[in-house]
Amino acid sequence: MADRAQHVVETTTFTQQTDPAFLEPEAGLAWLDRGTGVLHMLLGTQSPHSDVPDILELLGGSAHPTVRSVRLTATECGGGFGGRDKSPFPFYLALAAVFSPVPVRLAYDRREQFQGGLKRHESAVRSWVRATPDGRIDAVRSFIVLRGGVEANLNGAVLGLAALHATGPYRVPRASVHAIVLERAIPPVGSMRGFGIPQVAFNVETALDRLAVRRLRTDPIRFRLANALRPHGEGDSGDGDGDVDLAGTPLRFHVANAGVCAAALEHPLWRERDEARDRAARRGDGVLRGVGFACCMEAYGTSQDSVYSAVRLTDDGRAEVWGQTIDMGQSARLALEHAARGVLGVPVVARLGVVGPFERFAKRLRDRGLHASLKISLSHGASSASKTAFFHVHVLREACLTLLRLRLLPAARGLLGDPGLTDEDLLAAWREGAVRLEGRDPVPLSALVRELRRTGRETYVLAHGYFCNGWSRATFRVDGVEHTASVDALALGRDPQDDPPPLEPHGPLRPPPARGPGGTIVPRSLYAAAGHLIGVELAPHRGTVRVTDAVTFLDAGDALLPSALEGQVEGGLAMGISHALHEELPEETGAGPFVNLDRYRLPRYADITGIRRETVLLPLPEAGVLGPGEPVMRHKGIGEATMTSVGPAVANAVAHALGHADDRCWPTRTPIRLADLPLPTDGRP
Repeated sequence: MADRAQHVVETTTFTQQTDPAFLEPEAGLAWLDRGTGVLHMLLGTQSPHSDVPDILELLGGSAHPTVRSVRLTATECGGGFGGRDKSPFPFYLALAAVFSPVPVRLAYDRREQFQGGLKRHESAVRSWVRATPDGRIDAVRSFIVLRGGVEANLNGAVLGLAALHATGPYRVPRASVHAIVLERAIPPVGSMRGFGIPQVAFNVETALDRLAVRRLRTDPIRFRLANALRPHGEGDSGDGDGDVDLAGTPLRFHVANAGVCAAALEHPLWRERDEARDRAARRGDGVLRGVGFACCMEAYGTSQDSVYSAVRLTDDGRAEVWGQTIDMGQSARLALEHAARGVLGVPVVARLGVVGPFERFAKRLRDRGLHASLKISLSHGASSASKTAFFHVHVLREACLTLLRLRLLPAARGLLGDPGLTDEDLLAAWREGAVRLEGRDPVPLSALVRELRRTGRETYVLAHGYFCNGWSRATFRVDGVEHTASVDALALGRDPQDDPPPLEPHGPLRPPPARGPGGTIVPRSLYAAAGHLIGVELAPHRGTVRVTDAVTFLDAGDALLPSALEGQVEGGLAMGISHALHEELPEETGAGPFVNLDRYRLPRYADITGIRRETVLLPLPEAGVLGPGEPVMRHKGIGEATMTSVGPAVANAVAHALGHADDRCWPTRTPIRLADLPLPTDGRP
């Protein structure tokens, strides 16, 4: 990478180690039934399916003299943010129960949570970015160092995702990225909201801002827009082929990088930023004002997402749904209930964190061997990676549609005495949980369930779907009706405890196009774009940096639950501001009960509530997230994207407040401190 172009910036940034600081410290109950050898556990965890085999391995598996199995019930909990995914807490609880003659309750207080809970990786990132004179990014080198714990935990996954996002949402013809994790004895380190992406975003977004302003003398958002990655159908070459991400994976699916930049470029907060800065300077009180922007292209899902869902119809005309995911305050329960109600039109109750029925179903599928031969994963993932709105909702909807088409519509024909009614006729007449044909009495769901009971038909369905660069698909033939769905396994039964056998597919299972151009499994293919315009005020005489304005630009698709989406936006903004300006763990964290909220600075009520806030949602194309020929899906996972670009946007706003006087105006370390900045002596930028 010889310097054939004129414009180069080198940037080294440091981000601090932080605690998830969720509302409810980890807690649980456990008891060992020595008669049956079952270890019962009740706790809040993001990964119940992996906790069970991990605990059995810890106890020695089949060699343990007492424990034969683990029955874990996952409860709703007050926040997760990755801090309950692969946490050591379930191990402590299990060991206490095994050695105790009576049931055990283990509950961390806040000091113990700081000492023993998982933390975000501290980082040091050094980048070298080169652009051509006409403002095109030409090459990027990036070196990433994350500070891990004494155990591997999810270090590899976090490091891989950080490396994949090291060049941001931008077209980079040549890139070289190296990344390592360092071991440290204390405290324990694992995944946390953003999964390594906020650390690299802070580096690349401040570097590009400085490259645009100080080297190219151009608008930093316009510079980003010119270099933004575009998906299939929006290719920069004009042929519609689209760009590829850093791993070389074609961007087959929708991502609104250019839309985020274009919307921010036209926003009044950006267009009037210089005038606002000058007005603040003229006040003469020493307070400096600035506006900054940063954006991201955040992967959601885990690349190989295996999802289970189940639905049961009740005699009184309601529906019960089962899901793997856990509600940690992100409204997973409401989202699944809303999705099922949208298909069936009746009241719905969701049970989350379900383990048993799905593991038994997975065993039946593994025994059959068909999924393994096609490399379709049957694993059970954690409640992480912003998966509910896209993955769990899709499989649940497919399960509901299966019950509707294969059981409820045939029952309606029987009750109406008209076998000639087509599926199209009945689906068009299905409203508010009943068949409502013109000139006939409505046939409610409760009547259809009674008919299914009378005729011995099933009222329960279990489904499995797999996404890896696309959804798996299959066709099933039931009672002469062919049903094609974007799932790969279905079972019909009367009750979850019946353990129904999987339906045989009619024809071959169709796995997704999981492999990329290099012949390996694609690292990621689903992305949500996001960006933040942040206004700040620097008050040197008070020693403060305060956020005054925040505009969130979000590529979320259609809001499944508008209130929940807005909650994610507010929470992501608060967490991003907190990481940028407040939080930092003392070095001795993990060594003893020395750290509590008196030493770990979180934003106060006054730091957040006075912010003038706005959310701008980017529209989806008519074909939805996946595009023509794919299932129409109109929701994205955005739980992490709402936070990632906040920190670098704050840093870029600080640089603007300081007048972009020199390269030192851009903060290189979080939390941002005025003492690290080249403050003017005359109170003017």
